[in-house]
Amino acid sequence: MKNKSSFLGLTLALTLTLAGCGATDAAQEEVPSPSPSAAENSSPEPSNPETQPPVAGDDCGRLGEKEESDNGELECRYLAGMNLAWQPIGKQSEVPTLEVNTVGYEACQIRDARTMRGGGATSFPMTSERMRVDGQLDLAIIPIDYPDSNANQSLDSFLGPQVDAFNEMFAMWAGDNESVKWNIPEDWIRMPKESQNYQWDHQTVQGDGSRKADSDIQLLSVEEQQYDIFSEAEKFMDLSDVDYAYIISNPDSPKVLFAPYWPGGTIRTSIGRYDFPHYGFGTVITKDQGRQLYHFLWHEMLHFRGLAGHAPGNEFSYNLMTAGETLFAWDAFLLGWQEPEQLLCFDAQVLESETFYLGSMEVAAKGPRGAVVRLSDTEVLVIESRRKGRFNYSIPDGFAGVQVYIVDSTKPAERYDGNIEREKDYFSYHLRIDRKDHRPIPEMPQVWVPGYPDLNETAFPGDSFTYENIRISYLEGGDFDKVQIEHLG
Repeated sequence: MKNKSSFLGLTLALTLTLAGCGATDAAQEEVPSPSPSAAENSSPEPSNPETQPPVAGDDCGRLGEKEESDNGELECRYLAGMNLAWQPIGKQSEVPTLEVNTVGYEACQIRDARTMRGGGATSFPMTSERMRVDGQLDLAIIPIDYPDSNANQSLDSFLGPQVDAFNEMFAMWAGDNESVKWNIPEDWIRMPKESQNYQWDHQTVQGDGSRKADSDIQLLSVEEQQYDIFSEAEKFMDLSDVDYAYIISNPDSPKVLFAPYWPGGTIRTSIGRYDFPHYGFGTVITKDQGRQLYHFLWHEMLHFRGLAGHAPGNEFSYNLMTAGETLFAWDAFLLGWQEPEQLLCFDAQVLESETFYLGSMEVAAKGPRGAVVRLSDTEVLVIESRRKGRFNYSIPDGFAGVQVYIVDSTKPAERYDGNIEREKDYFSYHLRIDRKDHRPIPEMPQVWVPGYPDLNETAFPGDSFTYENIRISYLEGGDFDKVQIEHLG
C-alpha cells in the first residue's frame, strides 16, 4: 500500500550565537563622536538579539514553556541528550503522510501462541471477553451509600465530570467502531445495612506474582452483598440490558476499601436475576491521589472487554492498562478500534528503510497513530508517539517523544507488580534508547518502584532504538513525529 501527500515537518535550526566585543578606552578616544547631522543619516543600530523572537531549534530554558514566533507558536521540549530546544506546535489536526511500503493490515495480527491463555488477550484472535460485546457497551453505575455514612457530595457533581471525560476518551479511541450507553440513577442508593458489610477483600499482586489481601475484613459473601445492592438498585434502574456494572461506594465511607467484585454469572435479587460482571470501587480508588476515577473506570472495564493489560510498563503512568492514563495502540488494535489508516504495518522480512509520521493516542488527529513491525508469527515491535494530552495529567506539559515496545505472544499474561527485574517476563516490555543517557526530571518524580520512571524508554528527536537488526530513529518532532525504521543488514 502506498500513501502520498505533502511533506510537513520540523527542521531544527542551529542556535545562532552572537559575540560582541567591548572597545578599549584608547580606541574610544581615537574615534570621535558623530555630529548630530551624521547621526541622523546613519543606519539604525542592530536590535538586541535577546529581544528577537525565538525560532525552532533555539535553546530554551523550561520544559513546556511556550512562545510566539514569526511562524507560529513554539514549545520548549527535549531533544536527544535531553537538551531543551524550541519546537513548533501548529495544532494541525491531520498527520502528514509520506510514501511508504506497508503490508496488509492483517499481517500484524500475530497469533496467540501461549500454552495457557488465561488473564485476557495479548494478541489475536480476541476471544477473552467476559462481557457481552455487540457494538454497544451498556454500562451501569450503582452508587451506594449507607445508614452510618451519608455521601457529602451530590452524585452529579461526583460522577458527572468523570463520565464526561470517559465519553470524550471513548470517542477519541473507539471512533465509530463501538458506542457506549450509560445507566446511572439520579442519586445515591441507600443500602439496608451499615457500610462495613459491603467491603470486599481485594488482593494486591506482589513482586513475586503472589497475591496479598488488602484487608481481612469481609463480613458478607459477595453473593450476599450483591443481593442487597442490586435489590435496592432495581428499584431505581432498569438492569435488564446491562453488559457491565461498576459498584461505587460513597467516597466518604472509610470502611469500604473495595466494593464487591463479580467475574460473571447469575446475580440474584429480591425480584429478578441478572447475568453480567461487575467491579467495585471503594476509597482506595475514589480517594486515589494519582489518577482520576475515569482512568479506573476505563481500566477495569477493558479487562472485562478482553484485554490482559499490565504491560508494557507496569510501573508508570503511560499505559492505561498498567498504572497509567493512555490506551496504547496495540490494545486499541486488539479491541478492533484501529482503522487500517490508523495503524501502519511493516514486515521485517521485506523491510529496507521507511520514513513516516505518527500522531499520538493522547491527542485526537486524523491519520496514523501507531506503527507495527512484524518480526515473526509471534513477535512484533510497536512504535508510538507520546504527547501531553487532556487526560494524561501526570505527564508534564512539553513532554513529547517516541516509545517502542515488543509484544511476544508466547509469553503468559503474568504480573510482578513493583519488580522491575522481571520486566522482560511480561508479554510486552519497553525498549530503551541506544545511548541510555536520559536522566530523571523533577516534573516526572520517581514513583514507588525505585528507578522508575526510566526516561530512557522515551526517545527525543535525534535518539534511536535498536532491536536485533531493526533500528528505529526519531528524526523530527513538532505536532507529529517523523520516524525512520531500517533493516540493518
